[in-house]
Amino acid sequence: MVRKLGNLKTPLSEKLVSSMNNRISERRIKATAVLLYLKNPNIYQDYLEQWKGNETFQLPSKYLIRKEIKNIITRLYRKEANQAEINTTVLNEDDLPLSMIAEDLSLRAIAAQNYTSLQEELEETLRASKTESPFKPVSTSLDRLESVIKRNGFV
Repeated sequence: MVRKLGNLKTPLSEKLVSSMNNRISERRIKATAVLLYLKNPNIYQDYLEQWKGNETFQLPSKYLIRKEIKNIITRLYRKEANQAEINTTVLNEDDLPLSMIAEDLSLRAIAAQNYTSLQEELEETLRASKTESPFKPVSTSLDRLESVIKRNGFV
């Protein structure tokens, strides 16, 4: 749509194109790129190549997207509620630490521990619910009729 408006070469279309480009670049955040990547990583690579020189539709690299996903997961499994927010901005990809693999492995271990504890908690709840039955047998109208017949001596 932006390209079609740009091809019209009228003052109004040029103003619309510049306004749309400004608005799109304002709304283009890391979370949007993460969603595009999670939807289909192969198509994300196509988007990267398609919009490579365009400042408005510029997307971060796959590495930065994976780092952002890792930071989101880390915030989800943070043990202390009042821990400071993690800074997710990276100035230069070449300056990234080599300890990323170790951090990734530790993140997986944290996720596995939390998953196991939730599974164990669920199993304990199920075991407890099996031993305690909150339902008592309810007498049916047939049972009441039989007791009335026996009391009155009809049998």
